[in-house]
Amino acid sequence: MRTVVMRAVSEPQQIFWAPLLPAGCNVFVNISLMILCIVLCDVNPLPFFVTTIIGHAVLAGYGLRDPHLSSLMAAWAEKRKKTVNLIATKGNKFVP
Repeated sequence: MRTVVMRAVSEPQQIFWAPLLPAGCNVFVNISLMILCIVLCDVNPLPFFVTTIIGHAVLAGYGLRDPHLSSLMAAWAEKRKKTVNLIATKGNKFVP
């Protein structure tokens, strides 16, 4: 029982061997561009599916090298948040 819990915690979330967050962003961007180009330019959607699969394969390769890529992206987003200070300061300093 203990190994099951540790395994679930230590392994990052993946979808088809790619980290979840980058794969979701890849699908979202490609499908959004596909719908936009179909509506505006009346193009064939096949190239967008091909680029989605190629992008997913690249992300799966990065996922093999660094399986915690989603965690790194989430930590980077948290790091970029600005702190709210009570007094004006230069830069990103926290002054309560």
